[in-house]
This record gives sequence, structure tokens and C-alpha cells, in this order.
Amino acid sequence: MNEESKLRASSSEFFCGEGEDVFQIHRQLEADTINLGHIGFSHVLLHRCAAIPWFILVPEVEERDIFELPLTSRGELRATMDTVSKFVCSQPGVMKVNVAAIGNMVPQLHVHIIGRSAEDFCWPGVVWGSDLPESRYSTQEIAAFRQQIEALAEARD
Repeated sequence: MNEESKLRASSSEFFCGEGEDVFQIHRQLEADTINLGHIGFSHVLLHRCAAIPWFILVPEVEERDIFELPLTSRGELRATMDTVSKFVCSQPGVMKVNVAAIGNMVPQLHVHIIGRSAEDFCWPGVVWGSDLPESRYSTQEIAAFRQQIEALAEARD
């Protein structure tokens, strides 16, 4: 199976159902993150590595790239990216926010929003492909993030 066929075949892993599509987050994203809720039509995920504030938006769409989205959906995603970026920027120690939608390893459209500082584990390099520290969030920290994401979602409505 060539690379294009593999990529096409993997898309059925997150859209399935009889007659209507049921959205599923890609299994790699599920393994690496904690689902905090929704803002607009995007799931807001928190990367399990607590060494840096690393959020991932997963819009409920079939498109794989942002430019493929209808204009209104692009605008909605951009507004959500801005909301979460401002939230990440407000986290202690964050001096820069990195935003990227790469999708080379996970074909499902998703956007990384990562708070960076000169003291983080891989500064000034990228976090992708770096050995991640074993740092994990506590149950209380996860609950606090869920409440904050819920408040951001309500403020947008």
C-alpha cells in the first residue's frame, strides 16, 4: 500500500457510521491527550505532558487542512484558535505562543497551541519529536482546565 492509500484508509478511522457520520478523534490524539470539552465546533484537548501548556483543537470536520474548510468554518476555527491562544498566553511563565496545524503523523485536522518560554525543556526548538518529560497533570489541574475551557466556551456563545 502506498503512502497516499495509507493516508486515505486512515481517514475512515475517525469517520464511520451507517447513513450518518459519527465523529471520532484520531486514536493517536486520544492516547496523547485529555479531552477538556468544546469551544464552537472544536474539541479542546490538553496534551498529557504537563511540562508546557499544550492544547490541541480538533474541529469536527472531514477536511484535513484549514484551507479546505468553507470560509465560515475557517473563521470559526480561527476565532477558537485566538480564544485558546489568549488563554495559553495567560498561563504562568508563557512568553510566546506557537500555533501549528501540521498533520504529518495524524491525518485528522488538528491545531496545536503551545505556550513556550526560554525555560521549557526544548527551547528554542520545536516540541514535535522531542523527548517529552514524564510530567503529568493532577486530577485537580485537569478539573480546573475543564472549568476554564467551559467558561471560555460560554463567553463565546
